[in-house]
Amino acid sequence: MEFLKSTIKIGLEKPVGFLHISDTHLPKDDPADEKNGEFRAKAEADLIEALEYADRNGLYVLHTGDIMTYWNEKNLKTIDRLFGSRDYIFAVGNHDFCHEGGYFDDPENIERNIKLVAPHFPHNLVFYAKVIGGVNVVSVLNGFFRISEGQLEMLRAEVAKGYPVILCMHVPFFTQEHAAARLARGNCAHLLAPTEEYLACYPEKFQFQRADEMTLRAMEYIKSEPAIKAIIAGHTHMNWEEVLDGGTIQIVTAGTFEGGYAREITVE
Repeated sequence: MEFLKSTIKIGLEKPVGFLHISDTHLPKDDPADEKNGEFRAKAEADLIEALEYADRNGLYVLHTGDIMTYWNEKNLKTIDRLFGSRDYIFAVGNHDFCHEGGYFDDPENIERNIKLVAPHFPHNLVFYAKVIGGVNVVSVLNGFFRISEGQLEMLRAEVAKGYPVILCMHVPFFTQEHAAARLARGNCAHLLAPTEEYLACYPEKFQFQRADEMTLRAMEYIKSEPAIKAIIAGHTHMNWEEVLDGGTIQIVTAGTFEGGYAREITVE
């Protein structure tokens, strides 16, 4: 594995360290796939190596979703075994409670699957916050390219507590630079709130990624709120660092399954 390193400077009295993991993609266990066992062995080995690195270096683990490619009992048992009673923050991805990424699943099926998967994770999957070393780390579910009014109100309440905030979410905010780099690898940038110019390049099946008004309002608040210092995300399978309009840092880590990446983040 390759362990990247990033620093976020926000004026803490004492630095705090995190290990960012994303997009592990434990496999679907298709008996017809001859490489399934090899894929699972590598996915688990990389995840174990990342967790051991976190433990050796005293880092709090942040996983920004798609720990599974498909949710199934074997994957859930693997998560139980590897994470056990570990205290960590998980920003759920679109693959984690759905079939084929979930984009085209029936809403009732998605809701049912969330209820089945949720007991295997350490906290509420829609919204969660925990103060770690003087930083309020907030997890927001945005794997379906939406941020709800309820999530925004809960975020405002966390900001009001007075701590610097770091947001963990699966899908990164759109920027033209990131979108251009991602489109060079496929037909869709998979970023939150793409512009109409970029949406015009997307296949019809991905037009659902057009942001609704509530999501746009939430994003403007996040980018303009001085207490929100950084966004930590995954989903695009790229290593990417940038500064958004308003000064918020965005850090994206490619993932353990593709190239074997994890990122040590020091907040100081």
